[in-house]
Amino acid sequence: MPNKHLPCKLKGRHLLNTPELNKDTAFSKAERDEYELHGLLPAVITSQRTQIVRALENLHRKNNDIERYIFLMALLGRNERLFYKMLIENIVELMPLIYTQLWDRHVRNLHISFVRHGGFM
Repeated sequence: MPNKHLPCKLKGRHLLNTPELNKDTAFSKAERDEYELHGLLPAVITSQRTQIVRALENLHRKNNDIERYIFLMALLGRNERLFYKMLIENIVELMPLIYTQLWDRHVRNLHISFVRHGGFM
């Protein structure tokens, strides 16, 4: 089944900075032409499946659940399609990482990992 896309008025960096529309390297050549994305993304076009495999590999390299949670929230903030597809396909593994109790533990330890512009506090 072909990957259909919705018409969008955003182009270039504005599109890439919109997490609900950004597909990163999964934009097709036609989409890259239409949305003026050439030069803003690596030349290689990858499938969402490949993106999920890579994201899971990166997630598994994290040392603890807080780092994994931060990684997942960064992914959500950059590419919602990828985040939700990965979550749906790996719900048993990922749900405990994004469940509220982990966030509660992170907030309690926020003073340890708080970052300000220019470095750690």
